[in-house]
Parts: sequence; C-alpha cells; structure tokens
Amino acid sequence: MEKDKQVKCLRCKYYYNTWNPQKPRGCRVFGFEASTIPSYVVRKETGKNCEAYKEKVASNKASKY
Repeated sequence: MEKDKQVKCLRCKYYYNTWNPQKPRGCRVFGFEASTIPSYVVRKETGKNCEAYKEKVASNKASKY
C-alpha cells in the first residue's frame, strides 16, 4: 500500500460500528473504539498507514424477500 494514500476503513473487513455514541467506530484487529475513523488513530499513533487493512469480500447471497 502506498505511504501517502489513506486507508478506507469502511471497506475493511475489521471495521465495525459500535453502540457507543461517544465512540461509534471500531477496529477488531487493534481492539479499540474511536470517535474518528480508526485508520486516522493508527496513523496518528504510529506515523504509518494501517498495515492490517483487508478489503471486505462482497457476499453474493440474494435476499429471499
């Protein structure tokens, strides 16, 4: 992954939404919840882009309804 390109957490399989209104975004790999996008926190703390990013695999299941 390019150094200058920002990771898009919404497309990552480890990203999740929480029930906590103060920290609505989470990362399963690093085990934290944040008020901002998790990749911003990782970059701020480490100085590097998130290296755990893995793009979600789209499900091809058709809805029965």
